[in-house]
Amino acid sequence: MHVSTISTGPDVYVAGSANGLAVYWKNDSIVYPPGGGNLAGIYASGNDVYVGGTVNKPGGNPGVAYWKNDSLVTMYDGSNGVGVTYLTSFFVSGNDVYVGGMAFKAGSIFPIPVPVYWKNDSLVTLPLSDGTNQATVNSLYVSGNDVYVAGFELINSPINDQAIYWKNGVPVILIDTNYSPIGGNYINFKSATSIFISGNDVYVAGDQNVAEYWKNGNPVILYDSTLANATSIYVSGNDVYVAGTVYNGTHNVAKYWKNGTPVSLTDGSQDASATSIYVFGDDVYVTGIENNGFAAAKYWKNGKPVILSNVFANATFTTSIFVK
Repeated sequence: MHVSTISTGPDVYVAGSANGLAVYWKNDSIVYPPGGGNLAGIYASGNDVYVGGTVNKPGGNPGVAYWKNDSLVTMYDGSNGVGVTYLTSFFVSGNDVYVGGMAFKAGSIFPIPVPVYWKNDSLVTLPLSDGTNQATVNSLYVSGNDVYVAGFELINSPINDQAIYWKNGVPVILIDTNYSPIGGNYINFKSATSIFISGNDVYVAGDQNVAEYWKNGNPVILYDSTLANATSIYVSGNDVYVAGTVYNGTHNVAKYWKNGTPVSLTDGSQDASATSIYVFGDDVYVTGIENNGFAAAKYWKNGKPVILSNVFANATFTTSIFVK
């Protein structure tokens, strides 16, 4: 006897915000984790759903936290002389939860952002390349026993935001030889926005001067214009996918690149942006928003838009996508 089965496809998880509250979507169902705040990342493992975000501590200052199956776990406890903290990235490896971000030392008159990450509830402060500058974290990836953290560092002479990543706390500056100082004072304003590890290769997406990525420190230009950025990177086999945005002279267009070939997700008639990319099998998923009179939270599957529920909410946006 032949028994037919129905495949419902993978589950698509999208983290973001709606009506000023942290939300995530599982497929088209919207979930409001308790405690409010903002979300930065989402990860699903087995039957568990982890969502990283920021919540308000007593006094109104933000602190880092995550939700496991909608139960709130606060990672910041006020120790280590840290005052205000912000979460920017999120990763789960086995039973360990990693949160990347920045912190400001308690009691500072002129707060300087310090790059940090948490492993479970342990705070790790990342060193700066010359020991004197300020920096922040944008992305985090764990491969085996190695922790990779990407972001940017501000230096003062010349004034410059330079892309950087840390491997197990050791800083690696990402050099772009395509640009030189302007007027002897200003150079590139570079940021490493997303990091992905594939085998022994380190891929880092970057933005601000151009949309690009680095493979093992070697830059690959995707769109040579200051009116473009690259926000997220994903590697599947031999293929490199990068999500980003390009200004067409009137509006921002949401795009992704596959091995350097651009794919437009929007037609350029309205402002749009792409925030995160994930590849599942042969399918490419990209989160973002498009402003059609309101900020519509959505994702694209193979270039076709999927509008998420509650899209009429104020200040609706998406930050991260995970498919399983």
